[in-house]
Amino acid sequence: MLSLCDEPLKELSNPGASGSIFYLTQDDEFIIKTVQHKEAEFLQKLLPGYFLNISQNKRTLLPKFYGLFCYQCGGKNIRFTVMNNLLPSTVKLHERYDMKGSTYKRKASKHERSKSLPTLKDLDFMENHPDGLILEKDTYDALVKTLQRDCRVLESFKIMDYSLLIGIYNLDQAKNEPPPVQESASFDNPSVIAGLALATGSHFDPHMNQSAAAGLQRGKSFKTRIGQYTTPLESIQGNTELTEDLVEDEDVP
Repeated sequence: MLSLCDEPLKELSNPGASGSIFYLTQDDEFIIKTVQHKEAEFLQKLLPGYFLNISQNKRTLLPKFYGLFCYQCGGKNIRFTVMNNLLPSTVKLHERYDMKGSTYKRKASKHERSKSLPTLKDLDFMENHPDGLILEKDTYDALVKTLQRDCRVLESFKIMDYSLLIGIYNLDQAKNEPPPVQESASFDNPSVIAGLALATGSHFDPHMNQSAAAGLQRGKSFKTRIGQYTTPLESIQGNTELTEDLVEDEDVP
């Protein structure tokens, strides 16, 4: 509740066609997404089984829903969900892609490409990275297994409209940029951070990636984070010392 109510939310741009509005908490922990009535009904039916899957499989890149709410404002029902955030706003990503595994109409519009950090699509990725992205074998294997498990979960719920969000932090490019001003999060040489976060560059250092993921504090200590695996590398590798149970925050009554 402190994350949601202690400070004003930040509105995020949404290039999708759903019409949903996205908000981010100041501590980068949660995303609030408005949903339509039919989507809310679908989530109500989905969430019990979905929660069971997420509870049994901690290593997932699927969104973790913490609540589905509805309130009235001016006689109108406004429905929204609260879910985890894997894209720290305090790190300047160099590229961002929304991938569906299709090439049909999968190129970002001119309007979207004009933004400082556009959300590009599959054809843009193929053009910018014709050879793909290189990962360490262990990271690649863990990533593929995670995606396969996640896709099986989505298939079991007959969900087919989904995509993979990829954020890229380029180490070579970052060397020529001034260090970012850190406000609500702390990083140790961040190199991999995102919804699925990958890094590019000739100086790709997997050990730096792990320390970056382990150093991600989001303005709170590890002991007060609500989820067990809250960074992408934790989600696919499970490299964390957090316990299975939620840990109570001493500052919250």
